[in-house]
Formats: sequence, C-alpha cells, structure tokens
Amino acid sequence: MRRVTWKKILSLMLVAALVIGGMKLNANKVNAAEENYVTISKSVSPAISDAGSVDITYTVNVAPKMLVQNVYDKYDIVLLLDASGSMSQKAGDVRDAAVGFIETLKKKGVGDYVKVAVIAFNCKDDKKTPNFQYLIGTENSPFVSAGKAAELGTFNTHTGSPIDDALSKANTVLTTYGRSEAKKIVVLLSDGEGYKKNDSKRNRTIHKECNEDAIDAATALKSQLGAEIYAINYRDASQYNRDRSGGSSTEALYFETMVKISSENTALTKTQALDDNKNLRNLSDFEIYYHGTTLDPDVLKKTFEKIADESIPLDTIGSETKITDAIPELFELETDDAGVALKSVSYRKDEISRDLTAQTMVTCDDGTLCLSLGNLESGTYTIVYTAKLDPEVTAARLKEVYGNDLNNFISVAFDDRAVLTYVRTDDEGKIQENLSSEDKTAQTVTKYSNVDVAKTEVYLVSFFVDSVLTKQEILFKGQDATAPEWNANGNKTEDSYFYYTYDQKGPWQVLENDEWVEAVYTNVRDNLDIYAVSLPSKVAKKYKVTVNYYKDEVAEGNLINFGEDTPNPLVKELTAGSDYSYTSPEYDNYTPDPGVVSGTDITANRTVDVVYVENDQHTVYFYVDEEYVGEKKVYDGKSLSAEDILPVEDYEMEDSDTPECIITYEIIGWKTADGEDASFENITEDLYVYAVNVPSDPEYKSYDVVINYFYEDGSPAYVVTTEDGLAA
Repeated sequence: MRRVTWKKILSLMLVAALVIGGMKLNANKVNAAEENYVTISKSVSPAISDAGSVDITYTVNVAPKMLVQNVYDKYDIVLLLDASGSMSQKAGDVRDAAVGFIETLKKKGVGDYVKVAVIAFNCKDDKKTPNFQYLIGTENSPFVSAGKAAELGTFNTHTGSPIDDALSKANTVLTTYGRSEAKKIVVLLSDGEGYKKNDSKRNRTIHKECNEDAIDAATALKSQLGAEIYAINYRDASQYNRDRSGGSSTEALYFETMVKISSENTALTKTQALDDNKNLRNLSDFEIYYHGTTLDPDVLKKTFEKIADESIPLDTIGSETKITDAIPELFELETDDAGVALKSVSYRKDEISRDLTAQTMVTCDDGTLCLSLGNLESGTYTIVYTAKLDPEVTAARLKEVYGNDLNNFISVAFDDRAVLTYVRTDDEGKIQENLSSEDKTAQTVTKYSNVDVAKTEVYLVSFFVDSVLTKQEILFKGQDATAPEWNANGNKTEDSYFYYTYDQKGPWQVLENDEWVEAVYTNVRDNLDIYAVSLPSKVAKKYKVTVNYYKDEVAEGNLINFGEDTPNPLVKELTAGSDYSYTSPEYDNYTPDPGVVSGTDITANRTVDVVYVENDQHTVYFYVDEEYVGEKKVYDGKSLSAEDILPVEDYEMEDSDTPECIITYEIIGWKTADGEDASFENITEDLYVYAVNVPSDPEYKSYDVVINYFYEDGSPAYVVTTEDGLAA
C-alpha cells in the first residue's frame, strides 16, 4: 500500500471539470422546492485514531419526494400486531416481518421523513379490557424515525383480539403524536375475530355484528385522517368460499370484515391475497393480504416488505452525482497499488456502509478530489476521507505554507467549499439519458457546501534517546503520539564483531518542576519533550562458513554424496572473530583441493569450493625368469594387497635344455631390477618386479593318444583311451 501526495494523484474526471468549470450560472438555478430536497455540508476535525491526520466529512441530505403528484414529504405509520393467545406460536414470525418492514424503509433512505410506531394488542386478564404493548417508542412517545429505529422489542401473547380498540388506538396515536402534514398509514395483522361489546362485557359469540365496531373504527381512520389501511390475515381461508354471506361460517365473516377494513375508502388502496398455493384470490371484489394454513414466515415477511416499499414511492432526484473538493498542500491520501481507489475513504448511506469500490469512483488531479456517487436518491449520504500530513513535514514548513499560527493552519488548509453536482431527473423522477452536452449542462445542478472546521490545536511531540532527537510528531489536540522503537533491530548500531543495542532504563520521561516523571503521550494537549535514558549492550555477530565439495569441477550436479554422516555442503555458524579449520572428507582415489579449509578472525560470511581430482595411476609389471607374465594398475600412493600381486600361482615352463620336459617354478618372492626386495606399499611410479622362484626337476611331458574306430557303414564304434595313450 503506498501513499501519494496531491501533486501525484490521478486526473480529475473530465465530466466533473466540465460541470464545475464550464457551466453558465443561469443554467444552475434551482427552484425553491429542489433547494429543500438536496443539501451538502462539509466538516473538518482531527482524526483521533491517527496522528497527524484529519477527517473530512461530507454530508448530503436528500429529502423524500413523491412520484409525480409531489404531494407528501412525510409519513407516519402505525403497525398493529395481533398478540392474542392464538398468536403465541407465530409471534416470532410476526416480529421478524415487522423488522423487515422497518429495514425496507431504512434501505429506501427515508431518514426522519418517515416515522413508525409498532403496537401489539390483546386483552388483559378480564378478557374485556384492551392491552397495548409498544415495541419501539413508548406510550407517550410512540413514534420513532424509521431511519434510526433501534432493535424491535418482543411482545407477550394473551387472550383477546380487540381489533376495534386497536384501530381506535392507532387513530389516537396518529392524532396526538403524528405530524399534521404527514400521510397516515396503518398496517393491521390479525388471525382472530373481534369481540362483541354487550353491556360492557365481551364474549366470543360470533355473528354478523361482532366486527362492525372494527369496521367503524377503520372508517373513522379513513374519514378523519385520510389514513390508508392495509389488513393482513394470518389465518386459514378454507371456510371462505363455503359461505361468504356471513351466516354460520365465522371464518367467512372474519374475512369479509378484513376486506371492508382495508378497502372501504376512497384513497388509494394496495392489497394482495395469497391462498395456500400462494396464488392471488379475489375476495368480494376486493383483495386483502392473506396467508393460508401453511404458515410460511418468509411469505409473511415479504408481504410486510412489499407494503413498506410500495406505500412510500420515492423519487430519484438526480444522476451522475459528484462531490469535488481541494486537497490541501502538504497532505496526502492513501491509495491502492494502482493509485486510484482511495483506501482512506469511507462511504455510507443512512448509517449503512457501502462498498466503496462498487458504489463510488474516486479520482484526483492537482490537489482536487472527486467522488462519484452515481444516482442521488432520498436519504443521508455520509462520505469521510482522511488526509494525513506528509510525515516528513516539519513545523517550519507548515508555517511557511500556512502561516506562523499553527493552531489556525487547519482552518486555512481546508477553507475551500465542497461542490456537489448532479443531473436532475425528469418530472416523473426518471433519469435523463442520451442528453447532449449542452442539455446536460443545462440540467446540471450545482450546490456548494458550508465549511465547518473544528477548532484545532497543534502540538509537537519530540522523543529523545540519550539527548539525541530520535522522532518528532506533529499532532492535533486529542491525538496519540507513537513512541519510536529506538531499541529495535532496525535502529541498532553495529561493527564487524558486535551489534550494539540500547535497553531502556525505566519508562519514557518528561521533566516537570525539575523532576523526572513518567511521560503520558496519549490524548496529547501540550507540546512534549520526552526522554529515555539507555545503557548500551553488545551482542556478538554470527557468520557462516559454507564449504561445497565437488567432483572433478565446480558445476551444478557435481556435489559429492558422502552419505548421511557427512553433509555436503558443510555449513557452520561461527561467532565473529573465531578461527576455523575443516579437513576435507576422504573420497576413494580422489584428492581434495584444498585438503583443509581454514581461516582466522572471521568477520564475514565465507563460501569455499573444494574440488576433488582423480589420482594418477601407475603400472606394476611382473616377470618370471625374465619372461613377462602380467601387470596391475594402482592409484598413486596406494598399495597392492597380497591378493592383487601377480601371479598368484606357480608357473610351468618348458626346460630350455630339454624341450620334452616341463619345469614348475614355485614363486617365493619378488625383486626389483636392482635385486632389492620389491615393495608394493605407497606406489608412486611404475614398478618392474621379478619373481624369486625355486624350479622343480624337469618332468617329461605326457600326451593322450586317441584312436577312433568305425563300422563298415561309417558309424562310430566304441573307443577306449588308456592313461598311457594306448587303446584298450
């Protein structure tokens, strides 16, 4: 990861340059309503977590805007959740669906413009008094901003489904705590029948009149507040088609009531029915949200999410949204290896973080930052980038660029206003495409931010080791300094024999009132000179001697394999200044050069190549009675064993005086040509040796006589040869 200064940052997008530099002022006039929809602010403050860094925050607020009609900018919504006893097994699913409703609003970016109250209803122990539980907010403050709604609470189930009282409670909440200019929406979920009021008692006698109070309460909501009501049934509809007149079937009556609650008004009503197969079902020419006997929580959640999405149709304000701003001199931004996407930028919308690389494009040129945000929709955009002082910048250089008052240099450095531009959508909120350059300029809106720079105090924190300045940091008030790793390997000194390290004696210290006390350099609020006292220690260096043993010549693949007990290469680690001596291993019939690898006072790594050369060979010639009888080869300096000496047996030769006789010579030793006893040890030259022998008496040679006998027909007959050569 590398840092680049503003002089080296990538080029600004051409479109941004055209928008900012080439637009005519009269083309950027925005009507008053649109001015209220979009605002941008810029704030600057020290980055507490990173010394010498500043966080620059851009906040873009886009108010919700209705499609086409442009009637409502605010909405108050009440969710009514049945918490009767029959809902005990479904309570978790219902709560999850309500959470999905609120999360959908958050994703739409409605912020504070939509407020929500979530109320669970049932009866108290007397089974006639309604009971209400507020899952967000409280009884006296039931509404919470949809963009900031906290985790939804749980609710307890109990007997009773007072639908009429629940709708009346919604009326009271909207009238008392709702905003007069806001659109009112009520979402009712139930799986039971409302109780009939009879002499202040409630009973479960179900007939056609039992839900009239609920219908009246719904009618009052619509007529008095113009409320839009969505009724969601979480109950089996198998009885519905048997009797839709409200006779003996309580189920049919209940569904008919839910239809009337949701549909008897003149306002826009969005409803959908789902049967057991999740197909649309028409009920009395109206549709309600319904889920059958196979209770699928995913379908219920999607139903809630669909209501949240469709009940508040928001407009896209603009496209090709960009924020441009100046990057001050002496500050740098962190980029990726390609130098494009800034690592020091975070981006979120309505408190939900967005992937920077997927959502925005960041470019820079000559000290100008450009953030491309794409389409501009309702909500709050928060973009924060961190600029860091060049670590090489000194206090003197800061004063040269921004003036002598360092406590004011942040205000001077970041005094430029940020610029927001976007191409406005058409009257129906649709993105305008394929615009000519002139038309795009005419449809481009430009807004300038205010600049709010937090009061910044600048401090110098200096670290000294043995009175030598080791590190100095420029910090803003509240930031933490980082002590240098002055005794780490990267900062130690050395010579050929030792590393010298400096072990800290006690903590970092500052001088206060002529006394040394432990230094505190977090949350810095003053200039600090911090000292450390050290004692040097030395550690002997280590060096390696590497010896490679090669056969015939130094070449890859020629290293000799001496076996497991003799490594090749030989590697020895020695303390600096040591002497060493290593005898080269023996290798048959080869001589190492050098035979010993040695040295003194080692002060560097050393590698030695030893080459083994094949030894010379000599010939030993053998003679018996001046007659050559054989020879043997032997390597220089080697010896012949008794088994290798030729000949190894007695010799028979014809008697020169009597050729028909044989003389056997018994060899009893060997002599040199000089008559000296021959030595077969440490042979260093060719050697001629003569047998010392004792001849036997001459013996006549013997011969075999073979006679072949044949029959007349030529076939061989039996032949006998006697020892004396005569035929038997």
